[in-house]
Amino acid sequence: MQLAGGAALVVFGLNETAVHSGALIERFISAFSERFRHCPGSQLAAGLLAGCAMQGRRGAAYVCRRRLAGLLSLPQAIGMAIGMAVGMMLPATAVWLLPDRLRYSVLIGGLLLGMMPRPEGIRRLGRALTGLGCCWVGFAACQAVLPATFALHAAIGMALLPLAFCFRIPAALWLLFAATSPAASFGMLLAAAVSAMLGWSASLIHAGARLKRPFQPSASLLDARELRFPERALQAVLQEIRRLAEGLAQATDGWLPVCVDKPPANRAAIEAVEQALNEFKPAAQRFLKHLARRRLDERQAQILLHLDRCVSDLERIGDHLHRLAMHTLAEPHRPPLPAGLLAASREAAVAANALLATVAASITGRHEIAEAAARRVLDSREQAIQALDKAMEALQQAMEAKALPPEVALRCRDGYAHLERLIRHVRAIALVEMQPEFWINPDAIYQRAAIMHTPAPRAVSPRPYLERLQAEEAER
Repeated sequence: MQLAGGAALVVFGLNETAVHSGALIERFISAFSERFRHCPGSQLAAGLLAGCAMQGRRGAAYVCRRRLAGLLSLPQAIGMAIGMAVGMMLPATAVWLLPDRLRYSVLIGGLLLGMMPRPEGIRRLGRALTGLGCCWVGFAACQAVLPATFALHAAIGMALLPLAFCFRIPAALWLLFAATSPAASFGMLLAAAVSAMLGWSASLIHAGARLKRPFQPSASLLDARELRFPERALQAVLQEIRRLAEGLAQATDGWLPVCVDKPPANRAAIEAVEQALNEFKPAAQRFLKHLARRRLDERQAQILLHLDRCVSDLERIGDHLHRLAMHTLAEPHRPPLPAGLLAASREAAVAANALLATVAASITGRHEIAEAAARRVLDSREQAIQALDKAMEALQQAMEAKALPPEVALRCRDGYAHLERLIRHVRAIALVEMQPEFWINPDAIYQRAAIMHTPAPRAVSPRPYLERLQAEEAER
C-alpha cells in the first residue's frame, strides 16, 4: 500500500510540475531556440531545459508543434529530443543525490507560494515546487519499501516500464531510481538512463509516425541572422505568411465545400494546422519585435506593423476553421437542412474556400504585381461576402417558416459567424504588399459620415485607392 501511495504521489507531482513549470519557461525556451537556431548544439541545450520543465507528453507535444510549424528541421528536432531525454532524468537524479531533509522545505515553500493571490508567475512557481515536493515524498516512500535484496529484480522489471509509459508521464523513471538507489551501482544507474532514453525515443517515434505535416516546404525562413538586413527579414516574414496560408488552403480544400451536409473527414489535418499556426504566431511576433529594434525607415516600420497584424489574422483564421470543423454545421445526427438553405450554405463555403486559395496564391513578395494580386483577393472577398449574405437570408427565411429546429438554426448561425470572421480577417492579408498609405480605416469613414450627416457605405472597398495608385504610376 505504501508503494502504491508513493507511486501515486510521484505521478501527481510530475504532472503538476510539468504543467506549471512548462507554462512558466516555455516561451523563454522557444525564444532561445529561435534566436540560436543556426548554432550547433543550441537545440540540445534548449531540449535539456525543456526536458526538466516539460516532461512526458507535454514535451513530446511541444516538439511536434514546433516541427509542424516548420520552426525545427528534422536534425534540430532530433537534437531537441535527445536533450529532452537527458533533461527528463535531471530532476530524478537531483532527488536521488540531494539530502532527504530538503523535501519538506520544498513542499512547504511551494504551498506557501501557491497560495499567494498575485502575481500569477509566483503562483505557478509555487505549484511547480509543490509538485516537485510531492515527487520527492513519493520517491522516499517507494525507496523505504524496496529493500536492497529486491533492488536488482525491481530494476530489471522497471527498466522496461519507460518504453510504455514514458510518453505519458515518466513516473517509471522515478520508480526505477527508487529501486536502484538501495544498491548504489553505477551499472544499474546507467541501465536506468539508457532505458529512459530508449523509452523517450520510442514515444517520440510513435508521435512522429502519426504526424501529418501540412506545410510545404517545412523549413521556416525566420533566421535571426537576417535581422541585420531589414528588407530581407520583412520578405522572410511575408513568405512565411504565404507558406502558412498555402497549408491552410490545402487542409481545407475538399473539406470546406462539403462541410455543410456531411462531417469533415480530415479533422486531424485541420487540428494540426491550427496547432502549427498557434506555435508560429509567437515565433513570428518575437522575430518582428527583434526587427523593430533595428534602424528602420518609415515604410519598413509601417510594413512591420502590418505584418504583425497579418500573423494575428492568419492565426485567427485557423481558429475559426478549427471551430467550424469541430463544432458547427456538420453534425452526424442532425435533421437535414432545407434545399434552399443547403444550396446557399454550400455556396458560401465554396466561396470561402476559393478566397483562402486566392490569398495563398496571391502573396508573392513582388511589388510590381502586388496591385493585381490585391485586386484578385478583394474581388474574391466580395464574392464570399455576397454568398454569405445570401446564406444568412436563406437561414432567416427558414426560421420564419419554422422549417428548422431551434438548435439547428443556432448551430448554422454560429457557423456563419465563423465564416464571416474568417472573411473579415482576410482583408489585412490581401493588402499587406500594398503601400501602407493606401490602407483604409472604415471607422474613420463612418465617423466622418456621421459628422457630415451622410450615409456611409455598408462595406468599404479599397478599389478607388488602388485605381488612384495605378493612375499616379501611369503619370510618372
